[in-house]
Amino acid sequence: MTTPPVTLGPANLSSTLSDTLAREFAGNSLRAWIVALATAVVIHAAFWITRRVLKARLERIAAATATRWDDVLVAVLADIRFWCVLLVAIDAGSHSLVLSATVAKLIRGAAVVAVALQLLLSSRLVIEETIRQLLSRSKQADGTPDPSIASATTIIRFIATLLIGSVLILLALANLNVEITPLITGLGIGGIAIALAAQSILGDLFASLSILFDKPFLVGQAILVGDKVGIVEQIGIKSTRVRSLSGEIMVYRNTDLLSSRIHNFSTMKERRVVTVVGIICETPTDKVLRFVEIVKNAVRAQLNTRLDRCHFRSIGPYSLDIECVYFVLSPDYAQFMDAQQAINLRILDDMRREGIELAYPTALEIQRSESQARPTSPAPAR
Repeated sequence: MTTPPVTLGPANLSSTLSDTLAREFAGNSLRAWIVALATAVVIHAAFWITRRVLKARLERIAAATATRWDDVLVAVLADIRFWCVLLVAIDAGSHSLVLSATVAKLIRGAAVVAVALQLLLSSRLVIEETIRQLLSRSKQADGTPDPSIASATTIIRFIATLLIGSVLILLALANLNVEITPLITGLGIGGIAIALAAQSILGDLFASLSILFDKPFLVGQAILVGDKVGIVEQIGIKSTRVRSLSGEIMVYRNTDLLSSRIHNFSTMKERRVVTVVGIICETPTDKVLRFVEIVKNAVRAQLNTRLDRCHFRSIGPYSLDIECVYFVLSPDYAQFMDAQQAINLRILDDMRREGIELAYPTALEIQRSESQARPTSPAPAR
């Protein structure tokens, strides 16, 4: 006897589908899993579609305006990462499931951390644009950015990132239902201990801020520290890098720099030169006065110099010393050396022409006859 085939009617199909959806997997029905997956997919797809439409409209607006902040907003939208949106969509879909407290907390924590990281990554675009705006508004007369602001960009970037990161960490912990008041109190006490243990690091940090606001030197300026001369290349959080004249990099701790005596050559407008020339003691008075005029004329002959004074200063043990003070009207060291060389060459030529001799260490030997050297005997007493 054959069994008649089973015909699936609408009632039977609905019952079978209902039974299938009611089956449980990992503590949740198939229906709940489908709803969770659909919620995550819809949120994920809706976000990217909305972002694409909004980004296209903002790009059109940004192209028609002169401000840069709408361009930053477009860049922030373009910078949103796939994994951040995915974790947020998964967290939203998980609310339709019955999960253990540990799993639910893990999913929630992953989504909160992803959002915090995305905000931190996007904040760098705002920080960079703020620095760029600051540099553009603080330009000098020649159109170049203010060197003090340009030197401080690394420090500003670090401090801004540190502050934003700290705020995001506290907000993330608050969203994870972590009591942050005791944490802040504990961090305050721990911060004191860390500050005592890291005094040198914090000292360098505050020294960098002092360099930023006090501006003893800027990037690109020539400075003398101790007996070393170089060009400042970078002012960092802990140290400053100076490239010496011979080419190597010298690294100074910021606290060491502030405790040193720094000579900043880049702020010079002109160079003061003091030169002393000695001529022989046998030189007649009229030629001494003539030599003073020779030195004056040698300085005046240079276009980029200004004579201050020139005098017969002193009578030395083996020379008559003429002191001349003049200014080279440029801070450039090469121009200073060119002017000094030209002045010295002209002085030498005029001295030879006038028959005036340079002094050099000499000793005079005095010889006396035997009668002059013998002491005179005293007269006998009467």
